[in-house]
Amino acid sequence: MRMFLKARQLLTVAMTAFGFGVAVALVGEQPLALPIVDLAGPGELFAKLVLPLFPATVTVWSLAAARTMEECTAVRPVHRYSVAFVWVSIAVYALIALAVQAFTEGNDPLAVVRNTVGYIGLAMLLAALLNPVAAAAATVLIPLFSLTFGRLPGGGLSPAAWPVVPSHSRESWAAAAALALAGTAVFLARRS
Repeated sequence: MRMFLKARQLLTVAMTAFGFGVAVALVGEQPLALPIVDLAGPGELFAKLVLPLFPATVTVWSLAAARTMEECTAVRPVHRYSVAFVWVSIAVYALIALAVQAFTEGNDPLAVVRNTVGYIGLAMLLAALLNPVAAAAATVLIPLFSLTFGRLPGGGLSPAAWPVVPSHSRESWAAAAALALAGTAVFLARRS
C-alpha cells in the first residue's frame, strides 16, 4: 500500500489540499478580472468557482503518475484502489472547503464543494477517454465556457452551466454528482 500511495504522489496531493484550503480562505470571494467574463454579460466569476480546478488537475495527474505496466501485472485490483483514492481525495477536498467556508463569510459557500466534486469527476471521465493532459486542459476551460455560453435569453444562467450557477440549484448538484459517478464508472471500465 505504501508503494501505491507513493506512486499516486500522496505528498503532492496532500500539499495541494492544504494550498486549496488556504487559497479558498484568502482569495475565494475575490472576483476574477477576465475579459471573456465581461463579454459574457452580467455576473462575476469568483475565484472560489475556479479554485477547485487545482485539486481536479492534481488528482488526474496523480492517477497518471503511476506506472501502468507495473499495475497491470499486480495481483491486487489496483484500479479499484485508485478509485478509492479519488473518492477519499474528493471527501478531503470537500471537507476542507466546508471547513474554510464555515469560518469565512461568503455569498455561496457550497459552490466550492459542488465544483470540487464535479471538476474531479469530469477530469476523471476525460482522462479515461483521452489522456490526463488533455483532461486537465479541457476541465480548466469549463467555467469559462459555462459563463460564456451558459446564458439564457432572459439573462439568467442555464442549469447546464453548473459550475457558475448558485449552489441552491438542484440541477447543478445533480450534474456534479453525475459527472463524479460517470468519471468513476468510465475510469473503472477503462482500467479493468
